[in-house]
Amino acid sequence: MEDDGGGVGMIMESEDGSPLSISSPAPTSESSEREEFPVLGEMELEHSVRLSCWSPTMDVFACAYEESTDVDLFHMNLRRLWTIKRSKKVISMAWKPDGTWLALGDDGGAVTLVETETGDAHVGATPTDLPSGGDPIALLHWQDANDWVPAGREGHSVSGFSLLCSCDSSLRVCVSAHGLIPLARVG
Repeated sequence: MEDDGGGVGMIMESEDGSPLSISSPAPTSESSEREEFPVLGEMELEHSVRLSCWSPTMDVFACAYEESTDVDLFHMNLRRLWTIKRSKKVISMAWKPDGTWLALGDDGGAVTLVETETGDAHVGATPTDLPSGGDPIALLHWQDANDWVPAGREGHSVSGFSLLCSCDSSLRVCVSAHGLIPLARVG
């Protein structure tokens, strides 16, 4: 990162190797004057974006669409990294705090966990134990357990432990370890 005295900037390379400049506007003393970020690139997508979500640790974001069941992962330079073809529309998504997994909730009641690096999809725990799913997954939230689990005996820790909370449209909730192992279901 560079600091030119006013704002913060970062230089990156695009796919063809040419430099891209990303910078934030310098604060101004006049509140009526508004500076805007420069447009670094534009991309036309086949479908309208329904949801998008930035990774908490990497320069990538996921997009789900109105007219499609696909989910794409893009780098901030707008290069598509992977696409997941799904049978149901994604209506909720959340990143694991360390950015390694993306949880997707669909309108068929399923939770899918996607590995960020590979795009490999895995079945996650859901608010119901029905194999066919249930009501649409309205909300997903990852929580790093280190933020609130009390430390155990000396020498024991919960390092790397995270919880995924999923809630469907009927307000049934599932709390699962790493999004895979149901710990509690309510509702």
